Amino acid sequence: MLLAPPSLALGTIAVALYRVIKRAETYSDSADDVDTGGESWEQMRLANERNWDERVKHHTKPCATFYADCLKRISEGKQVSSNHKSNISSSSSSSGSCITAIDREALGPHVQGKSLLHLQCHFGLDTLSWIREGASEVVGLDFSRTAIEKARNLSKELKIPAEFVVSDVYNAEKALCGRQFDVVFTGVGAICWLPDIRAWAKQVSKVLADGGIFYIRDGHPMLNALADDDTPGYDDRKLDEKGGQDLLLAYPYFETKSPMVFDSGYTYTAMESNERLCNTRTYEWNHSLFEIIQALIDAGFTIQKVQEHRMLDWKFMESMVKGDDGFYRLPEHQRNRCALMFTIMAQKKSVQHVRCNEKKCL
Repeated sequence: MLLAPPSLALGTIAVALYRVIKRAETYSDSADDVDTGGESWEQMRLANERNWDERVKHHTKPCATFYADCLKRISEGKQVSSNHKSNISSSSSSSGSCITAIDREALGPHVQGKSLLHLQCHFGLDTLSWIREGASEVVGLDFSRTAIEKARNLSKELKIPAEFVVSDVYNAEKALCGRQFDVVFTGVGAICWLPDIRAWAKQVSKVLADGGIFYIRDGHPMLNALADDDTPGYDDRKLDEKGGQDLLLAYPYFETKSPMVFDSGYTYTAMESNERLCNTRTYEWNHSLFEIIQALIDAGFTIQKVQEHRMLDWKFMESMVKGDDGFYRLPEHQRNRCALMFTIMAQKKSVQHVRCNEKKCL
């Protein structure tokens, strides 16, 4: 449950994960003062950070097939110079980019010649890919120092100009020294690591220029609420007559004051490397689709488009079927029962400047 990584949550999730799930007591409505029976938000953030620092070392090994394949596509693509102002077409850039067709179609036209900020960028493969998709400037931000160091090294090695900043999302404005961007992008597996979706939306607004575009694609909160292969007892249930697994609610759909606490010795490339993690404890939160949309509206965004998708980047459960497009889907008879991903396109409202005299505003 909720195992997709920040950005590039692609590849098969290990089905042999062991998890001990407990409910912590409470956390406050402020992301700065979360309390889980003695563990503060800062302690939880640090636990997640240590977990992701360690994951980077596994994800960047040659045996981590998907990431290796993606890196190969980028490294074999067209080199770009530091003064690059690209208008590369989607068709020609796809061989040198890891951006999915869904994201390219939705966001591609908006990034041409624009500055782009990638929040929760992991070690930067998507970030670097957006240069190949036509962005004039890209900045990636992630709380894992190990991930950022790897991203900076890749930028140098591949001669793809990019900047990478160490920070969690809640401190993005400060870490970026108040800079604003034309486009802000968030990829799959990002917001489940954040306790307060309202504070997140406010930070997105602060780092986006007036009139700028925000785009997110992530696992659907209904998917995140489902039992999966790691839920105790779920694998013991029989398949239905058409080979589907029962779709059972096992986790909160709405944002809760208690994080979901997991202990897993593996990352989602574990089946390829078969190596265990030392920092096993993670804290995660779900956020309903309404909560996400309303948080963006309250932060000053106009919602332009919302989509719910029947496909997914990774194999959430064993009965899912991989299509020719590389996406996984539920068995055909179950495909209309649950959304698997969502995308939101939103625009930050422009500030209306007015001149006032003693009688009226002009």
